[in-house]
Amino acid sequence: MLPELQTFRTCLKPLNFSHAPQIFDLRSNTEVMRYMDSESCRNLEDAEMFICRQIEANKENEGANWGIFLRDSAQLIGYAGFWRINKEHFRGEFGYALHPDFWRTGLMLEVLNDIACYGFKNLGLHSIEANINPKNSASAGLLLKLGFKLEAQFSENFYFNGIFHDSHIYSLLEKNFIQSCINEKSET
Repeated sequence: MLPELQTFRTCLKPLNFSHAPQIFDLRSNTEVMRYMDSESCRNLEDAEMFICRQIEANKENEGANWGIFLRDSAQLIGYAGFWRINKEHFRGEFGYALHPDFWRTGLMLEVLNDIACYGFKNLGLHSIEANINPKNSASAGLLLKLGFKLEAQFSENFYFNGIFHDSHIYSLLEKNFIQSCINEKSET
């Protein structure tokens, strides 16, 4: 069972089926889904299936996913975590979404920083990757702030909704994440 995590402004809790209406709102929002290159939720059942996949991944230690809540609030405003963990290679892949009302507030930076710490310290990860649509400049900027490096650019490697899409793969090694933490602490 995943623990709850606390950041300065958020509480991260494992998703459960009571969150289905909020997941539906999030994953049916065209702004949120614009660069996801995955199916939007069409109904509450789709949201429940999404949650079911997260619960199963958490249970089987093939993922580690949380809902994002503002501190002392029951309102789910997003989700984040490792939607896939490759145990053989000690590598996790980030997946995340946040309601547009909270974009550009620094919340996701805060959340992903804590989740990266959890991945390296508690899950024994050596590296974290994120696969994003190159048009998603906000996500690219977020990853760069966390210390990720652009590792690969693939042309038309992903087929979704009748269109071939490009992919950018970002990566963060544990030693670089720890080094960036040390550098930040020495600057203050």
